[in-house]
Amino acid sequence: MTVPAWPSDKGFVLADGFEDTFGRLTDRSEVDTGPAKQRRVTTAAAQRAAFTVMLTSEERAWLRDFFNGDAAGGAVWFEWTHPVELVVVQARFLSDEPPSYTPWKPDWLAKISLEYRF
Repeated sequence: MTVPAWPSDKGFVLADGFEDTFGRLTDRSEVDTGPAKQRRVTTAAAQRAAFTVMLTSEERAWLRDFFNGDAAGGAVWFEWTHPVELVVVQARFLSDEPPSYTPWKPDWLAKISLEYRF
């Protein structure tokens, strides 16, 4: 089975509001006295990216079809070129934050939230 890919020519990621969050690698436990305890629980936590993409009407239709089809609403990992690192990573949409659109004449702004891994 071929891994789906988000083509690098679909949409323009806006730098304004781009947020990249490191994965959570530790668990924290409160104790009765003294500082809380923390321990590492994984070395491979997915990172998160939240950003806005400027899309034409044609690209907006493509994103809708990609989300509902190849990406299976966030269930399937796909290849995505990270706009800051400029490397291809495995990503998927967050199930509790599906893409949303707002008009931005003559185009559209789509808010996207992904988790990704290198």
